[in-house]
Amino acid sequence: MKIEELLDPATLPDDLRWLATEFKLAPKDPVFVLIAWHWHRVKAAEDSLRAATVEFSSAVDARVDLLAGAAETTAALSSLLVQVQSSLEQKPALLTAQVEQELKGPLAKLAALEKLLGTTVQHAREASASLRRHEIFAALVSGVALGGIATVILLHA
Repeated sequence: MKIEELLDPATLPDDLRWLATEFKLAPKDPVFVLIAWHWHRVKAAEDSLRAATVEFSSAVDARVDLLAGAAETTAALSSLLVQVQSSLEQKPALLTAQVEQELKGPLAKLAALEKLLGTTVQHAREASASLRRHEIFAALVSGVALGGIATVILLHA
């Protein structure tokens, strides 16, 4: 601030100009200088406050816009999560039906194979029993033959 600006009564507001003319204060009067200096200091402070208010307002507006966008995103995400949840709730039933459908063929083949293996096992048991009877019969025949041979040897000896 220059001295010329400070002492120029035109730079003062109307009420201070009125005060200076009413009391016939000259621009070189110390009271006039003090009032002018004080006025310019208050005006500078008001300008600083206005600038800070504008800056603060723009920063708050930017953050409000950011929060509004975040709220919209959250709302959209919430609806998407509800859709995902409902989709996932239906998945077990769908997966069960799909697995059953896919396993019908192999399970039918397994049932047929089980039936076939059941008959094969039954035949194997019967063959095993028959083989055991044959083994017993062979052992009996071998025993009788050895007994007969032993008897012949004893009688000839």
